Amino acid sequence: MKTAVVLSGGGAKGAYELGVWKALRKLDIDFDIVVGTSIGGLNGIMMSQGSYSKCLKTWYNMNYDYVSSMEIKGKYNTKAGRREILSKYTKGLFKGGYEMDGLSKIIDYAVDYDEFKKSNIDFGLATTHFPSFKGKYVTKKEITKSNYKDYLLATAACFPAFKPVKVGKDLYVDGGYYDNIPYKLALDMGADNLIIVDLAAIGITKNMNNIKVPHVIIKPKIKLGSLLVFESDYTQKYAKLGYNDTLKVYGEADGYKYTFKKGTLKRNYKRNQIRLSNLIDKYEKYISTKHSKKVFIDNYKNNYLDIIECMMELFEIDPTKIYRGSVMNVTIKKAFLSNGYVKYDKIRKAIKFTRNNTSYELISFIYNGINKNKKSINKYINIYPKAFLCAIYLYAIINRR
Repeated sequence: MKTAVVLSGGGAKGAYELGVWKALRKLDIDFDIVVGTSIGGLNGIMMSQGSYSKCLKTWYNMNYDYVSSMEIKGKYNTKAGRREILSKYTKGLFKGGYEMDGLSKIIDYAVDYDEFKKSNIDFGLATTHFPSFKGKYVTKKEITKSNYKDYLLATAACFPAFKPVKVGKDLYVDGGYYDNIPYKLALDMGADNLIIVDLAAIGITKNMNNIKVPHVIIKPKIKLGSLLVFESDYTQKYAKLGYNDTLKVYGEADGYKYTFKKGTLKRNYKRNQIRLSNLIDKYEKYISTKHSKKVFIDNYKNNYLDIIECMMELFEIDPTKIYRGSVMNVTIKKAFLSNGYVKYDKIRKAIKFTRNNTSYELISFIYNGINKNKKSINKYINIYPKAFLCAIYLYAIINRR
């Protein structure tokens, strides 16, 4: 069996693929082929030649100079910074695109052509002819010492932000215009088992519903930021998320958006089951709608994880860490109690129109009602069943004796 790793394009999101590679190394999962588009092509050639340390250093020290010569001083996490970043990229459009001189230097640092050619791991990439926009797959056999750098730049030339790249007599741009997840290239190269990394980025993707060989798809469960944000704070975070998600795909960790040590969620549930059941029994009798009953009971009995992760997300708990059950409870409790929950004692202060009608403020309001044994709180179980269940869980772990 030949296993291929398929790496999608996605600009700065490509740091996630470093995390996937780290997890594959930990799990001792070998591969025979690597194919990629755009940033996936650069990550892929490093995987092919086995340059993990260079890939790590590149992403963990990432900045805008690594891509092009445009000077950006601001940070994406500020309003002014976001305006500056957008403005600089927009200016590039009107200039016909930036040169990728920064990326050219990364290739010089990260890629050793001789080591790449000696490696037993095959490699391929996707790029797009310009201006015809006809796609092209390029395999290791076609890559030479004189063109490897041009092809790596071409597959990542996100036109019109960056200029087309000349390879031989022709111009090429980003492979995402043709095939952003080039699994078909991997199959053409003889793969019969696929590890697909989908960065959920802009680009044309071939239908993956009819893949007939064994495969897994590793995809960010937490939305990554803009593909244009080449800042180390973000790329380090993406790498950690890629590592965590890969462990979960292979059953070596639990969770969906967040990540937990294997088996720890079940143990945590058993420790708190009696207290939770008593509280559920106390409030379940006030449910009067089918919808509320479904949300309340299903989330408690069948989707306990959803309640945990809902609170962790609302309380802005770090999603890059791997949590044990006991640490998870302490973290949730600390985040909740440190955010001034007591001030939300009136419904008008607590209501925030958010997805699923669940918010930090609303959970706090319901918790206050439960904590003070207010009968008036009972009616809100039919209006905000998920928030009510979150509040019950909080009450169970905060008032544990």
